[in-house]
Amino acid sequence: MPQTQTPTPLEIGFCGAEIFSIYVWGINCEVSGLYGTINVYDSLDPTPIYCRDSKDPQLFSDDKFVCIEKHYAFTNPQFYVLFNLKEPVENLMISNGRISWSDGMLRYGNAMSWYNKRICSVVRGDHGYATLHYTIFDLAVVATVEVVFFCDDVGDVPHNLHGILYARYGGHEYSTDYERKYYQSRLFNRPLNKAVQLRMSSKVPLSKSVVAVPVTSPLIIEADLKTICDGNLREEVVSGVEAFTVDLSSTTSKKFRGHFCHIEVSVRFEDPF
Repeated sequence: MPQTQTPTPLEIGFCGAEIFSIYVWGINCEVSGLYGTINVYDSLDPTPIYCRDSKDPQLFSDDKFVCIEKHYAFTNPQFYVLFNLKEPVENLMISNGRISWSDGMLRYGNAMSWYNKRICSVVRGDHGYATLHYTIFDLAVVATVEVVFFCDDVGDVPHNLHGILYARYGGHEYSTDYERKYYQSRLFNRPLNKAVQLRMSSKVPLSKSVVAVPVTSPLIIEADLKTICDGNLREEVVSGVEAFTVDLSSTTSKKFRGHFCHIEVSVRFEDPF
């Protein structure tokens, strides 16, 4: 029987974008919360990536990252993102407008290509603005991430997990605080007071599980997590950095270990076309 060959990087991939983060800022007002909508249009129908009612706003304590509720991989170089965001105390407009791209703008805008570059777009409102941090790749695949929690010594006892799980790309520069803060995707981001309770072999509830990845770069996953066992209040650190090379033929799993607990991260790469 003829063998199936794995496609080379140049034979796979689509034009795809990764939204790393959205941050809001107030002008002469304190943005302590947020509600409204952010919709992506790359076809006839909108895809909502943020939708909060004024009666249930997102509340901020320190950093004002918008909690994106559906992470979306663009598959069309002609798209726009529409913002309508307000703060809930006085209903002040923080961001109202849109950003848009076409293939012509990406390839030839301002006599240069905007593909594969870090972009920050600002969408203003009367009393603030939102900053969208993203990259549009000319050749990308979709990575689906799954994380499972294990405890090695105390059986099926509840543990409270908090901390951050990052995703970024190999071969890309992250030398500044700005790049590290805004141009990494946060797959899991829980402070101690919002820790998630898990038992043995529980799936970790990710805030983001789908990432667009350039075909020529590995996906880098970094864990900076802590867990507290309900039974003895022992704090356990689970940390590490692992690289996942783009491979459409199989799912790759790697372990991030602490002394008594660990997580298993599995990544499956797909070309949607």
